[in-house]
Amino acid sequence: MYREIPENILSLRGKYLEQHFLERGLKDIPHFQGRVIDKVVNAAHYFAENKVHDFTGMELAALISPEEWKTEAAKLSAVTYQAISRYYPQEYKTEAKKIGMPAIHLLRIEVGSNKSNLHELRGYSIVKNKLERTDKDIYPLLQTSASDWLEGITLPKSSEINIETARLFGYYWGIGTLMKSATPSKYYCLFLSNGKKYIQVMEEKVKPLMQKVHNIKYWDAEEKYQRTIMLDNKQRNLEGIIFRKTSLALTSFLATEHHFPYIKNKKSFWKRQQKNNLPKIPWTNETIDSFILGLIEVRGSNLSPEKYTSNTFKVSDLENISFNGEGNFGNLTSALLNLRGFDHNLKMKNNEWTIELKKEQALYYRFLRCSEH
Repeated sequence: MYREIPENILSLRGKYLEQHFLERGLKDIPHFQGRVIDKVVNAAHYFAENKVHDFTGMELAALISPEEWKTEAAKLSAVTYQAISRYYPQEYKTEAKKIGMPAIHLLRIEVGSNKSNLHELRGYSIVKNKLERTDKDIYPLLQTSASDWLEGITLPKSSEINIETARLFGYYWGIGTLMKSATPSKYYCLFLSNGKKYIQVMEEKVKPLMQKVHNIKYWDAEEKYQRTIMLDNKQRNLEGIIFRKTSLALTSFLATEHHFPYIKNKKSFWKRQQKNNLPKIPWTNETIDSFILGLIEVRGSNLSPEKYTSNTFKVSDLENISFNGEGNFGNLTSALLNLRGFDHNLKMKNNEWTIELKKEQALYYRFLRCSEH
């Protein structure tokens, strides 16, 4: 689903506002009474009881004053945010601010609606629905934005990295690009782009796994494209698919913890990023296999997605793993195969890496891929 974060409902009125809440699963909305902060807290509990855990300040304002919302939406929204901010002691807000947590997320924690683990990664726990400092930072360089908390972004701890996460890292290292977004300039976007023949893999494999691992609900963009660009003084026609996600937590996690490179020049966006290192994850036989299979899924040449679904194949198709385009994928994959103890030869010709595996090892990777279908 594509939707801006935080959600903007300032333009919704009357039946459109009612429809919005119906789509959120809210029926028979009660009438809230009392002081503004009392109504806000009660409305937050109402959202939580109805399993709407990602409620926003604007939604709270519209819910508690639907009639006034018709003419005073912006004012009501500001009043609601002010009430939430004043509700918590300054010392408590200052502690939350250290990790980039907005005041409204403190309210979510209070009503049991926190779905993010970012606080744990910065050394905090939730004890009796309150944020408390309990331990050292797991990822001390991790940065977060209000949008990360509002969406409920999650990131894997080192101890939680498994074969699913390793596969996702294979996707990132294969086709991912980090680039500064237009505004604000400190934010980075994660772009995942691939050619036409990989559209099915992108939609059915890459996107769902990102959503599962990171709790991503909304995308800045998800589109299929056709365009002509100048690359290396040559005109090239490109057709494929692209996902774009702006998340300070996710991008700083990749950049600081796993040394994922980023580009500053938009003109070089269509070039594959040179990745000179592997991610810092526990390398076991299982995670190595999963990472390599992730690379094969999104960058494999002669082991292309069309061949994965076939139950019949030629052994000659399996003896080489090729990776399209520029990059350091051959060296990185070779390093993993060395860790795995697999004999192989590494070659590069015409901007394409080829890894020659022994027949039984190539069959092994083929078996892993086919067993998933």
